[in-house]
Amino acid sequence: MAKGKILIVDDDKDYSESLMLMLESYGYIVEQAYNIREGKASIINEKPQLIILDVMMEKMTDGFDLCRELKANPALSTIPILMLTAITDKTGIKYSLEEDSEYLPADDYILKPIKPRVFISRVKALFRRFEIKEESVNKVTIANMVVDREKFTIIKDGEEIILHPVLDLLEE
Repeated sequence: MAKGKILIVDDDKDYSESLMLMLESYGYIVEQAYNIREGKASIINEKPQLIILDVMMEKMTDGFDLCRELKANPALSTIPILMLTAITDKTGIKYSLEEDSEYLPADDYILKPIKPRVFISRVKALFRRFEIKEESVNKVTIANMVVDREKFTIIKDGEEIILHPVLDLLEE
């Protein structure tokens, strides 16, 4: 039985493949994308429950840019993002989720290389944290819309549409 669906967005195919094999051995379903364009298409089409995102791909800031874009989109902002990167080795700059959240809105951040046990524990922690959120139970994502059954709203393309509470009948 699958534990959840994960999308890896990383231009390093060998590294991405090794992460995929590791995650699959723990029961996760894993999709891969090797650039931002493929990543965006996979997010829309595959609807992952977790995104593992590299920072540096075609551009040095691709991962940062995609992370900010996803977190600003109401229909996608609830998908947890784990940034996994070697940017510190390349630039010498150390990022912190606490101090750099305005341009690094990820849910977790790990520097490469990482030990497999630590990586898997961080993935499991994000799944636990995401499932605990009550709002995720009341929100359903369908294509490019988020249906909030508690608030009786639909968010489509960033625009909120208020519904009538008669939708309670649909829950049965």
